[in-house]
Amino acid sequence: MRSTVAIAAVLVFAAAPLARAQDAPAPRDTTESAEELERRLIEELGRADTTASPQAPATGQGSSLNPNISAIGDFLVDLSPDEATLEDGDRFQLREVEIGIQGAVDPYFRYDVFLGFHPEEVEVEEAYATTLSLPAHLQAKLGKFHLPFGKVNLTHRPELHTIDYPLYLQEYFGEEGLSSTGAWLSVIGAPLGFYQEISVVGANGIEAHAHGEEEAADVVEESKNLFEDLGDRLWVGHLKNSIDLTEAGNFELGGSVATSEGDGGRTSFYGIDATYRWKPPQFSKYRSAVLQTEVGWRNAEHGDTRLGAFVFGQWQLSRRAHVGARWDYVEVPEEEVLEGEPASVSAGQVLLRVFPTEFSQLRLAYERQRPDGGQALDRLLFQATFALGPHRPHAF
Repeated sequence: MRSTVAIAAVLVFAAAPLARAQDAPAPRDTTESAEELERRLIEELGRADTTASPQAPATGQGSSLNPNISAIGDFLVDLSPDEATLEDGDRFQLREVEIGIQGAVDPYFRYDVFLGFHPEEVEVEEAYATTLSLPAHLQAKLGKFHLPFGKVNLTHRPELHTIDYPLYLQEYFGEEGLSSTGAWLSVIGAPLGFYQEISVVGANGIEAHAHGEEEAADVVEESKNLFEDLGDRLWVGHLKNSIDLTEAGNFELGGSVATSEGDGGRTSFYGIDATYRWKPPQFSKYRSAVLQTEVGWRNAEHGDTRLGAFVFGQWQLSRRAHVGARWDYVEVPEEEVLEGEPASVSAGQVLLRVFPTEFSQLRLAYERQRPDGGQALDRLLFQATFALGPHRPHAF
């Protein structure tokens, strides 16, 4: 009996694979032609809908119904030993709250708006549309923006390496740099084997900002035809060359020119900017260095050429700490020199920057300004900036 049960069990297990083999579908004929394969796929999946409307070009993003919104607060504390050096003699100042609203309008345009909330006013710092799909590496902007004179001027004040713009930019263009409303056309290429960008801007004039005061410095009131009027507008040109020297080092060299006709005649500005950045890939979070300089000349039709310059260096100590120093020199325009006021100013500054996270920054800076023939001014400032939302990209 036991032998019979054992033999029956063996027969059951042996027959099971045979039964499954008989139930399995026959293998497909792998020799079918491409036409037969296509016909079979169409029968199984159905034909594609060829009546759908054509798609927009894939060169940009779709409309951003929920644009990126960010806010950056800029807070200063004046610790100067002799007297307060901030505006109105305050020791504490909420210098600015900057609101950024950014997003793609459609596949063809992107729109960026930056509003500056100051204690006594709200101003449109930048508001411009940027094209996303022009051919031949061209790009255009239309609206209000920081103008490409040098490199530092393109950065908003809360995101600078130092607390303020260099003295020559403040003296020639105002404490918030050079900005205006107009049209900007740029082209990118590498005809010499390295990255180059040429920018040309036509704008209304130089807008000087002084916390509540905004004026067009170069305004022509006479009625003129189109070509005469365009010649009197502010025109800015900038050439940028960027060269990768090593895997860790990049060198950027630029040249700028700006010119405008005003009531006092034509005023032109010329500048050279150079920046070296070092950031080894294997230690990119802990070590980096920046060495930067700009030299600018101001040439008025009824005045002498005036010179301004700065040199800045920064070294990364650790993942969250940087030390830096800046030297400034500027010759005040003759028409703006008051009786008893210095004709030139030099300054030296040292600073320590600490980033608790990428969204906050603490900075301590000591600066000594030495007016020509005047008394030195010592400044000790503490700055705290805080950011909410996504950071906008900045030019390298």
